[in-house]
Amino acid sequence: MKQNPSTVFAYAIHPELTAAIEAVHAAIAQAKKVAEMVNEAADKIPQLEAEIGVLRHEIASAEVAEALAVDGDPKVLRKAIDRQKAELTAKESDLRSAQMRVTVLEQRAPEYDVAVRVAGEVLHAEHQTWLVATKTALSVEIEVAIKPLVDVMAKARVVGWRHLADFLDDAMVPDLLNYTSIYRSALKAADVSTNRLKGQLASAEGLIAVEAIRSAIQPVEQALVAVRSHRPYMPLAARQVKPYVIKGWTSGVRDHFIDAEPEAAAPTDARGGQPQELNLGPAMVENFDRPTPQVQQ
Repeated sequence: MKQNPSTVFAYAIHPELTAAIEAVHAAIAQAKKVAEMVNEAADKIPQLEAEIGVLRHEIASAEVAEALAVDGDPKVLRKAIDRQKAELTAKESDLRSAQMRVTVLEQRAPEYDVAVRVAGEVLHAEHQTWLVATKTALSVEIEVAIKPLVDVMAKARVVGWRHLADFLDDAMVPDLLNYTSIYRSALKAADVSTNRLKGQLASAEGLIAVEAIRSAIQPVEQALVAVRSHRPYMPLAARQVKPYVIKGWTSGVRDHFIDAEPEAAAPTDARGGQPQELNLGPAMVENFDRPTPQVQQ
């Protein structure tokens, strides 16, 4: 897929960041070189010390042989001793040089570490500058990519499926420029950002597609409404001949009541004036079987 040149340029490494990268590598290379020189000199010291010890022992043995005039011509022994002493002097000089080199390099090694740290700080600063520019470029690309997604969401919304509604409520594309994650005990607790899917309007093409879907599913919705509105058939014998009127209810005119028959007083016991025990069973059954009251029209 061919990239947009402007998009590729937005992610290009700027010269300052390139220079910072080179400076970091150069500083690290110098620090590594110092460390290698210290290690090399330090490795020579034990080897030189061992060789010096062997030479000193050989020289001492040769001087004893020379003094006792044994094991050969004294002149030959003297030449060998002089040669060994010269070699000993050279190795002792190499040992002192190696020890001094280790001392000097170890004193200067922190300077190179400081140079690496300073170069790293410059690199971090330039990297942050590049990240800010890249973040802005990404935000623009996300905003452009949201447009088709908003059209898809509009289609899903018009379908009206309950689980799709839940999905649409949960769907989120956070705003990259103000996105923040909140962590508690090293675990992500929440994301704080604006949902870019909220408040977005579908494009003209998306609205046309939405209307097409709405028109297609309209007969389905109408049929579903018709099914919910359908009332089961009631046989003629079970139907009311005339509306049932509750006595004492209004007929629709304010302060006008339908004449109601006066209620009979409850029978009382002539001896105590208390209501006698009534058999309410038949009355309750009669009321239970009575149709639902309706207001007189």
